[in-house]
Amino acid sequence: MTDDQTIPELKAQAADKTVVAPTALGDKTVLRPGATAASTTPSKLAVGALIKDRFRITAVLGTGGMGTVYQALELRKEEASDSDPHVAIKVLSGELAAHAQSFIMLQREYRNSQELAHPNIITVYDFDRDGELVYMTMEELNGKPLDEIISENPRGVDPAQLASILDGITAGLEYAHSKQIIHSDLKPSNIFVLDSGVVKVLDFGIARAASDSSASGNQTVFDAGELGGLTPSYASVEMFQGQDPSPGDDIYALGLIAYELATGKHPYDRTPATQVPAVGKAPGKPDALRPRQWRAVKSAIALGKEQRLPSIHEFRRLYFGKSRWLAAAAVVFLLVAVTAAATRYLSPDTELAAVPFESLPANVQETVTEQLEMAEESLTFRDYNAALFHLERVNALHPNSPEARSRAAEIVEDVLVVDGAATAEDLEKKVDNLLMYEVMASNKQLMEFKEAMEAKP
Repeated sequence: MTDDQTIPELKAQAADKTVVAPTALGDKTVLRPGATAASTTPSKLAVGALIKDRFRITAVLGTGGMGTVYQALELRKEEASDSDPHVAIKVLSGELAAHAQSFIMLQREYRNSQELAHPNIITVYDFDRDGELVYMTMEELNGKPLDEIISENPRGVDPAQLASILDGITAGLEYAHSKQIIHSDLKPSNIFVLDSGVVKVLDFGIARAASDSSASGNQTVFDAGELGGLTPSYASVEMFQGQDPSPGDDIYALGLIAYELATGKHPYDRTPATQVPAVGKAPGKPDALRPRQWRAVKSAIALGKEQRLPSIHEFRRLYFGKSRWLAAAAVVFLLVAVTAAATRYLSPDTELAAVPFESLPANVQETVTEQLEMAEESLTFRDYNAALFHLERVNALHPNSPEARSRAAEIVEDVLVVDGAATAEDLEKKVDNLLMYEVMASNKQLMEFKEAMEAKP
């Protein structure tokens, strides 16, 4: 068994007593209370076994607590001389298969899974049963699961691979969320990277439906809150509390995965979110991530839902910083000049001297720290005016504060490079607005932006 496998949740016999899954469960997915006792459903099928007189097992592809995935030959395709007659079959484990509602819920989820036709989500063909066996068929994948890739890169994957994998995961999740489907058990072992480099998110067949009062009855899906699982190391606090599913559940897990990809390590050492405050673990910025990327990841792994990024779309915008500059010659010229200046601004050759923070009076230190934290929170939600207000206060109390300069640099990159400008005039207006703030106006590199535009023929 791998660390990311699913096991039944430990629970007391008394109806009012539920044992919280211990830390030792690590990355295993636990079933919430309510599942029936394990059935006699076989957990393993021998090679050569026949399912529904249609699928002949040819190999075992992987095993997890929620089931075993097999390669199978689809006899009908073989008879039709199909060039690719193989499929993958996931046979659910005894705990899930024995639940009185499991087959009905899986069929209901199947209808929704048909809407998730996306290149970064595995294609699920069908749910069915054969006697006590409850199974689903899906496309066969060739490549490696993400947990294996992370294990092979203990110091993190290279930047290009990191960007490619996160792009695939977030694209799939954003599409699923647009359909009101929350994965609810996102983790490295549920992500697969094909030999071609394409990323596939797996196990949407046991996903949850986001709460939506406008949703029709047909949009109700398999409810992980009643029957499904959560993985302690990747589950949000809200999932442990049994709250309704929300995009924040997947965003939290996504942030953890991004951190693992960048460093090779889980940011909270696989400690469940509910236990992190007691441990006092505070992950530091990975060297592989730029400040803006770290802001996206840091906001994603926030323990409190209200501090977390609101959507996968916002994570993509903040992490990848797709520029929306027009291709007009004047704007392209300014883009080159501004991007070069921004690079120098983000990594200036020399830092302006600042009074050592430790030498400030205690009450000033406290105010500066508080204002920096408020600026950081404002940046998370793209409230640049509020962030600049707090940075101005820091600058007044602690001139040339390195922390204030760093956060100001993030604003420059967000406003001028990430968000971009539709026209040269719009760009100039944005630069002028930034220069109204002392924390910005005192910066030589930002002044170069203005000079570059004024010198433009």
